[in-house]
Amino acid sequence: MKNLINRRAALLSALLFGLTLCVSAQARPSHEQRSDLLLVLNAYEFRVDAQVLRKIGPDVNKLLIEISGDPGFRPRVRNHALMALSAYPVTQTRKYLESLLLEPSLIGTPAGTLIRRQALRSLGKAFRGEVVVPISNLKDDVNPQIRIAVAHALAETQSDRAIPILSAWLPNEKELGVREAVDRALESFYKRGRR
Repeated sequence: MKNLINRRAALLSALLFGLTLCVSAQARPSHEQRSDLLLVLNAYEFRVDAQVLRKIGPDVNKLLIEISGDPGFRPRVRNHALMALSAYPVTQTRKYLESLLLEPSLIGTPAGTLIRRQALRSLGKAFRGEVVVPISNLKDDVNPQIRIAVAHALAETQSDRAIPILSAWLPNEKELGVREAVDRALESFYKRGRR
């Protein structure tokens, strides 16, 4: 009986300690969350880990948007922030990513191309079939790198709605690299057993 009481007390104290940590993590100031987020985004081998991002704090989505839009950060950090936005499929993220696709200041620059390409991929990954049309609207972009990213993003959606778009696009695409990307995107659907 004494052992049971000790176990309950230990369990209760561990639970209270855990709740205290959760509350303190949620109440962290935005500048501390930003500092931790920048450490994660600066990692050489960055991978999107939604659990890690959520542990940083509740302001991460807003901070990712700020960092990815700030030209003061290195393109790699901005790109990592855009990658991480795929873990936040909310309206604010969608509006922001879609706004980058046709942002005039990003068109025609190497950093802008990198940002637009990642915005396409994150949009497809986060919002799946909901964004097939906004993504496919860029399949006629003058920049072949953007058209390649469109093919990849359509594959990321994993939506059957992308198949007819890719199928109609393939025979009309002149650029070999883009044709290969469209073909790989179609192949990804066939490998998943969709047709």
